[in-house]
Amino acid sequence: MIPWEELRPVIDSGIETLEVELKEKLDLDSATEKSNFIKDIAAMANIRGKIALLF
Repeated sequence: MIPWEELRPVIDSGIETLEVELKEKLDLDSATEKSNFIKDIAAMANIRGKIALLF
């Protein structure tokens, strides 16, 4: 788990990177939305290092 002290500046910046995916809301009502979410998770799972999915 990434400490809050490291996450807070990332959240405040609003900048996404290969390691950080920011989501304002998570909408999984349609198959397309579910597919896109799964693609995000799969892509981040294949990156070494610290990964954060922030809602």
